[in-house]
Amino acid sequence: MSSAAASRRASRPGRLALDTSLAGARTSGIGLYTVELARALASGPAREALWLIGGERRALPGGVDHAPRSVASRTLWMVGEVPSLLASGRPALFHGVCNFALPLVKPRGIRFVLTVHDLIPLSRPETVSRPYRLQFAAWLARSLAIADAVLCVSEATRAELLDRFPAAPVAAVTRLGADHAPDRATALAGGPGLDRPFLLHIGALDARKNLGVLLDAFERLQGARGLCLALVGGQAFGSEAIVERVERLRRRGLDVRILGHVSKERLHALVARAELLVCPSGAEGFGLPPLEGLRAGAAVVASDLPAHREVLGSAAELVPAGDADALAGAISKLLSDGARSKALRERGPERAARFSWRRCAEETLAAYRTVLEG
Repeated sequence: MSSAAASRRASRPGRLALDTSLAGARTSGIGLYTVELARALASGPAREALWLIGGERRALPGGVDHAPRSVASRTLWMVGEVPSLLASGRPALFHGVCNFALPLVKPRGIRFVLTVHDLIPLSRPETVSRPYRLQFAAWLARSLAIADAVLCVSEATRAELLDRFPAAPVAAVTRLGADHAPDRATALAGGPGLDRPFLLHIGALDARKNLGVLLDAFERLQGARGLCLALVGGQAFGSEAIVERVERLRRRGLDVRILGHVSKERLHALVARAELLVCPSGAEGFGLPPLEGLRAGAAVVASDLPAHREVLGSAAELVPAGDADALAGAISKLLSDGARSKALRERGPERAARFSWRRCAEETLAAYRTVLEG
């Protein structure tokens, strides 16, 4: 369906326009949120009102109105096309899910909702490029000024947002789901692990993931028990230093492997078969990979951050962020303490079961109703 045709079909009262421009984006947590929220909304009472704009059709639920974007750049699409698309389609509400980006121009009569996932470019400016940090700061400020409501993915993000922007119209905390990920039995069926016992990290090789601290900890362990450290994820800002460090460690005989992007089935199998899933991030708005690990019955070691405490609870081993000695000690302890590792593996699925996309969609719809009735 063409964008114009979708606009005409959507032009009736009560439509809910959802930004799906990151649907299909590789290894993007926000992309996953977009797809799973769209699916959950499409499976409930909002289906007939839903209008998905900007995303890849193949990644989205079928049978729902859809308007693709005609330009590759999401920034140009949001700034240049979305205002006119909304003005012609006239939905009751537009929901921007991509952390800071709403159209700079607000069409008359349309309510705006924004999901904020994290404020890492502001709280950890050294972990992103300067152009992106400046864009994030300016665009977020504008979006908060014109939004009718803001949704946050965790209480941690909500608290930080209100600390920095006290007037932000925060309406609700809509936590992400974990039920897109398989349970342990299903994950194990996805394929083999590696050729030796391994620790696993999931996430882009970027500066905010604290991979330098993980490599420091692994170096302190000196490949204890013949372990391999496997890094799954693509490269991003700050990756060069990580890749160079890995190459140096490998020359010294430590088994560190950069696996890059892998299929979903392969990823879930690696999570279920890892000795430990290690998540040493220096900042997180939610922490989806460790939660997925809990669902798969993995023993998880994560940095002690507000978001991790909120999401993982006592089902993971938490260590001070940035402390390589503490991280090495926690890894060593869990490798040698089978009872503790088993206890974590047993707690994980129960903890992960508290987080569902259906609940996320219901809370999102409740926020929509509040905005539209206000």
